[in-house]
Amino acid sequence: MMVVVATLAVGCVLACAAVGWVVAQGPLALRSIGAQKMPAGDHLRWRNLVAGFASDLRTGAPSLWIVGADAPNALIVRYPRPAVAVSSGLLLSYTRTEIEAVVAHCILRLLDESSMRRMSVAVAVGRTGHGAGPGDDLKAASLTRYPPGLAAAISKAEPAIGRFAPFWFVAEAPGPLGPFERAAELLDL
Repeated sequence: MMVVVATLAVGCVLACAAVGWVVAQGPLALRSIGAQKMPAGDHLRWRNLVAGFASDLRTGAPSLWIVGADAPNALIVRYPRPAVAVSSGLLLSYTRTEIEAVVAHCILRLLDESSMRRMSVAVAVGRTGHGAGPGDDLKAASLTRYPPGLAAAISKAEPAIGRFAPFWFVAEAPGPLGPFERAAELLDL
């Protein structure tokens, strides 16, 4: 009887540790890129677009983070609630239409909780898994109603690589299509 109880206790501890490791991937990703909470009065265009899309989709706005990097891209995670980290390079170099496309894409990915869980598990076990794909792009393009804006945003982004690549708006390799193919498919719509 003691052996059964001890085995169950060890199993529970391991299961809790595994869940904790998966949940920790969002905060670890933010920390790994040096993301900081976006100050309330900063980047109002970005904030307004995020708030507008969140309202249109009847969801809460994610917490907003900023990454002091010239390479344009955005990271989408749960922290433990939805969070989007955007590079200063994206905010400075993208047009309003391109920023709108990135916001739509990020919020729609955050709304797909099962996909976010799969990405977190994949990152936690060291697999690159699948990041953004054609389905995510089609949803975002249908929301903005301007596929060329999303195609341009994808084309201008610097693809992320490494362990946390599935969390990025544009990443090299983890998705079913690379950035060039994603943009080309959008331009065919």
